[in-house]
Amino acid sequence: MICKVMTYNIQSCNDFEEKRLGSQEKLIAYLRETDADVVVLNEVRDLPGDPLTEDQAGMIARGLGWNYRFAKAIDLYNGSYGNAFLTRHPIKSFSVPPVPLRELEPGEEPPRWREARCVLRAEVEINGQTLVVFGSHFGLSAGEQKYA
Repeated sequence: MICKVMTYNIQSCNDFEEKRLGSQEKLIAYLRETDADVVVLNEVRDLPGDPLTEDQAGMIARGLGWNYRFAKAIDLYNGSYGNAFLTRHPIKSFSVPPVPLRELEPGEEPPRWREARCVLRAEVEINGQTLVVFGSHFGLSAGEQKYA
C-alpha cells in the first residue's frame, strides 16, 4: 500500500499574513494541493459560539469532502483544543488515549504553556487494507521533553 500521510500545525487557523483567526479556506486549498490521504492537524480549536473557531476540524473536513475525528487534549475558553484526524478514506476506528501530565520536579518552574497532551489513534481502510495512524503534539519546554 502506498499512501501519503502528513501532519500540520495549523495554529488554530491563524492567518499571519492577514493578522486574523479563521483562515480555514487557505488551509483547505493547501491540503487539497498536497493530495494527502491522511492528515493529522495540531492546535485545532472547537470553541462553541465562535464562527471562526467552532468545530475547526469539521469545517476543514467538510471543505475537503473528507472524514474526520477530533481529539481533545484540553479545555480552552469554554471549548476544546487538541488534534484532528482527517482522511479521504473510511475511518474504521478512532480512540484518544490520554498522555498523563508530567509532575513538576521539586523547585522546577512550570513552563509558560504547560498543558495536558493526547495521542490520537485511527484505523483507516485504503484499497482494502488497514492503515493504523498515531498522531500527537508535544511541548517544547525542557521538562516536557523528559520521559521516564
